[in-house]
Amino acid sequence: MRLLLILAILSVSCSVRDLEPQKESAFKVKWHTFSEGHALALKTKKLIFMDVFADWCYPCKVMDYDVFNQKEISDYLEKNFISIRVDYENDIPLACGGKLKDAKLCLDEDWRASGQISALPFLAILSPDGRRIFSHTGQMNKQDLLLVLQEIVLEYD
Repeated sequence: MRLLLILAILSVSCSVRDLEPQKESAFKVKWHTFSEGHALALKTKKLIFMDVFADWCYPCKVMDYDVFNQKEISDYLEKNFISIRVDYENDIPLACGGKLKDAKLCLDEDWRASGQISALPFLAILSPDGRRIFSHTGQMNKQDLLLVLQEIVLEYD
């Protein structure tokens, strides 16, 4: 129930900000490729945090500087999740077969083909075996993302 309230708040507060990204910090999320991260999640039984981005996506760049470079976020993700980053435009074959543009991301659903990734950034939290627990389209600030991550970790335990 609290997660629904959080989602309602996020839908109001997640607009693209017209600002210059902050200077890069030393704290960064340790990203894995999809294939590496999925295998590691299965091995460690950790949840997966997935960020689907594109180089041309301004909100993705803002999240890189304002959210993923924050110590509180990078530490929390490192402790509780396997963080995967997928380039939406990437045409590199995935280890599980296919490409992002036409593959099921080795998961139980084909997000790209069904139009579920309607905008970027696209953030998702998955179980270790790849079932979707949560997804969000659009930019999030540090506080909102941390709140969602904490709530999901509490519900998953």
